[in-house]
Amino acid sequence: MTSPTLAPVLTLVLATGLAVVPWPGAMGSGTVMAALVPAVVVHYWTLRRQEGLPASIAFLSGLTVDILGGGALGFCALLNLVGWWTGVGCRPWRACFPIGRWGLAAGAVVLMVAAGWLAAYLAGAAVNPMAELLEAGFWTILLYPLIVLPLRLVEGPRRSEAAAA
Repeated sequence: MTSPTLAPVLTLVLATGLAVVPWPGAMGSGTVMAALVPAVVVHYWTLRRQEGLPASIAFLSGLTVDILGGGALGFCALLNLVGWWTGVGCRPWRACFPIGRWGLAAGAVVLMVAAGWLAAYLAGAAVNPMAELLEAGFWTILLYPLIVLPLRLVEGPRRSEAAAA
């Protein structure tokens, strides 16, 4: 098992590496979804252990995806910062939100997609057509449990579960 303090950074490094690998057949929304996965990892860890994943590491992860993935410089960095910001913002609500952390993540992904579209619009460049962003956001939300399952396994028992044992 990974050290609890290293787990957020190490899993983000792994997600960043997976996001820049050229996946066969991944065009359009598939490449956007690959960019959203590290942002979801950032959101997951910031929601659970904000101290384990500084915003600077999230930004560097996104910048790495931008540079190695050949995308617009700053696009993935923005997605990761939105993931970090929403994770921090959702911390007080994580226990009382009616549909749980999946719902919080869905809201975060919607904000990531909106921020990505707005940044592209303001830059005067079509980073991705809106349909591709929406499709990638939909699939990211739908597959959220599968994306975070390995993170949950690395995390181990939650503090409340560990205290009860």
